Amino acid sequence: MRHRAGWVIGVTAAVVAVGLALAWSYLHVPSAPGSPTATLAVLDYYPACGNEVLEHDGTTWYPIKRPDWEAPIFDGPTATAAAQASGASGGHGISASVPMVAAPGLGDDQGTLVIYDNGIAYWNSDSGKIHTWLTTAPQGYNWVC
Repeated sequence: MRHRAGWVIGVTAAVVAVGLALAWSYLHVPSAPGSPTATLAVLDYYPACGNEVLEHDGTTWYPIKRPDWEAPIFDGPTATAAAQASGASGGHGISASVPMVAAPGLGDDQGTLVIYDNGIAYWNSDSGKIHTWLTTAPQGYNWVC
């Protein structure tokens, strides 16, 4: 009986160790962006809730919050977005009791994706108002939008 208990504990410990190693390698996000390898313009993406994934060329990008990383420098909003942004809302009010995501303003759902060499990317909207870091490591989000 004593040998069986030791065997069960050993197998359990090995399974837990392998599971933790796999979870770490699957969910690990690099500690900082690497070197930029590509810049892609005019991608349709609107990260209104922070859990929307971006699919591009067979790669799935997941948004992450990394306030400790310095954002790349972009030029200001495009001339079209800047000229029309002030009238984009239309002045329609929405009741506070109706849960909804605001429709994208002009230039909010088009933008530039800077891809780094380590599975990290940065998306910036043409309006300059919406931006987020992204990773290829699948993420779990504890909210529904």
